[in-house]
Amino acid sequence: MKRRSFLQLAASQLAIGPVGLGVLQACTPPPPEDWRPLALRAATYFPQEDLQSARVVGARFLDAVGREEAPLEAELSATLEALRSSAPEADREAWRDRIARDFEALDTRDVGGWVFAATECHLAALVAMFELRAADLEPPA
Repeated sequence: MKRRSFLQLAASQLAIGPVGLGVLQACTPPPPEDWRPLALRAATYFPQEDLQSARVVGARFLDAVGREEAPLEAELSATLEALRSSAPEADREAWRDRIARDFEALDTRDVGGWVFAATECHLAALVAMFELRAADLEPPA
């Protein structure tokens, strides 16, 4: 099974619906605004048609690890640092290698019974925190 199919299948089984997702996000502290450019970079890892799935997986991951800034920053630190230097779109193969290395090192996260690489969860979490959609990735007209 390809990663894309896996992500879609996992998200469909984790889905709580757009209304439930909105309620959960409304009850949580806002993410640090200086992470928004990093979240936009993170979103380029996922095909645009998969951003909804990424938001679902990311939201579930955030529910598990918490949304308070200090512990969340500690969890995401390696991915945030990597995003500061390169967007996944700029070097997609390097990000795929990073995710493969996570699996090799057993640096994984359980999200509702599905196992994801830590980096993949971090990217999805950033997409979820800012509720990013394909329109957010398009340059302003």
